[in-house]
Amino acid sequence: MSKKKLNFTLLVHSLFCSFILIGFLSGCSQNRMDFYENTDTTDLSKENIGGIKIGSIEKDVTNVFGKPDSIHRSQEPDTYYLIYGKNEDVQFKIVDGVVKEYFFSDQKLTTEKGISIGDSKADVIENYGKNYYTRTDTGEKDNVLGYFDKENNIVLEFIFEKNLAVILSTYNGSSNH
Repeated sequence: MSKKKLNFTLLVHSLFCSFILIGFLSGCSQNRMDFYENTDTTDLSKENIGGIKIGSIEKDVTNVFGKPDSIHRSQEPDTYYLIYGKNEDVQFKIVDGVVKEYFFSDQKLTTEKGISIGDSKADVIENYGKNYYTRTDTGEKDNVLGYFDKENNIVLEFIFEKNLAVILSTYNGSSNH
């Protein structure tokens, strides 16, 4: 085989392997907004924990949950997390004084529809319906089950890893972010 042909063959092989690797790596990390267009909306407007909803103010959080055990500052301007529990099992993301996201893995808390830590994917689907997506975040394949409320720009995700964890957050209403 001539040197030119060998170099061309190696180049084609390298490009092919690169495309395979890029495809594999992009499939390992899935962003929830990748599923926005193909997931029908679910009304999540009543979701709250202890009466705290997306859009509540920080004072509402401290009135219900008390003084946080810690506060984690974010690199984002005017953004921080109020952390509750020695295992950080309740967290509120505050942006400009307003709740934009919350997370809980505390067994005493439930979603608006009664889902709590220890419930199964089947329990979630039975209570929230079939307009969901699944994605892989870390660990086990399809360990995240999520719902979009496209009217209120809210996403609710249930993470099934070791124990169930629940995240409710806002998004910008566009599938581009």
